[in-house]
Amino acid sequence: MLTLRVRAVWGQENGQVTVTRGIDSDTVCVRSGEEATVVLSEGAAGGSPSAPDKKARKLSQKQERELAAAVGGRTQPGSGALPGSKGDFRLTGVVRGEAKCTKAASYRLELADLRKIRSECTGGEKMSFLVRFLDGDGRTKDEFALISRADWEDWVEFKKGQRG
Repeated sequence: MLTLRVRAVWGQENGQVTVTRGIDSDTVCVRSGEEATVVLSEGAAGGSPSAPDKKARKLSQKQERELAAAVGGRTQPGSGALPGSKGDFRLTGVVRGEAKCTKAASYRLELADLRKIRSECTGGEKMSFLVRFLDGDGRTKDEFALISRADWEDWVEFKKGQRG
């Protein structure tokens, strides 16, 4: 695990900091004088720092575009790091989602991650958290979506209604 503390020290403007190691990356928005801590797993780290970082970001952006298209929405500017544009993708009034991808065999998800995306939903939007597992070449091995239990129960009732 790699933990970095970033501190904005420039002027009065907000700054966006993206920290990437291997396939694991995170973007934080830091105001002047504030600190943020970014924790990244070791993941697929190694080799030249610039080549994996660029590939990881490209894979992440591709996932965000695919998910936005799947819901008929759009990606969020700065992958949700900017004020008023939270989450990675969104269909206004319907769904707001966070997308993560990893080449590791596991992904650590914390309750705070789910509560964060849920708190960013507005206007009746439903939260979603998607994790994509990649092979060594960056191809999708598997993908999972997490939603709240209430939304899951609504989905089950909807599917029951379709059966007959």
